[in-house]
Order: sequence, then structure tokens, then C-alpha cells
Amino acid sequence: MPHVAGRPPCRPGPARSAIPQGGKGRTLLLRQAPGNAVPGLWEMPCGQVEEGESPEHAAERELREAAG
Repeated sequence: MPHVAGRPPCRPGPARSAIPQGGKGRTLLLRQAPGNAVPGLWEMPCGQVEEGESPEHAAERELREAAG
């Protein structure tokens, strides 16, 4: 399974990514904090779909968890 060097691959299973867009065509990207597997890496909010969760709810949850 391909992955970023130094970062473990995601566990297999359903996953969801979101590309949040705001006014004026802006797109939200998140930057990995120091101490994470790949500090400084820019990425889209993403994560696993939990059991019994819709993909849409998973994308919303992951965005809230990642961006606060």
C-alpha cells in the first residue's frame, strides 16, 4: 500500500476525504504540526468511516476533528 515516507499507511476500510471551500474560491488545507509523522505536510481533512456512519457524516466529523 503506497504511503508517505515516515507515515504509517491507513488501516484498510472505507475512508472519506473532504475538500472544504469557502468564499472567494478558497480551499481549506491542513498542515501537520511539529511532532506528527510528517511535520509541515499540507493535506485535505480525511479519515476512516466508522461502523454505522454515513460517508457524508464521516467527512463532516473528520473536518471538525481536524480543524476544530
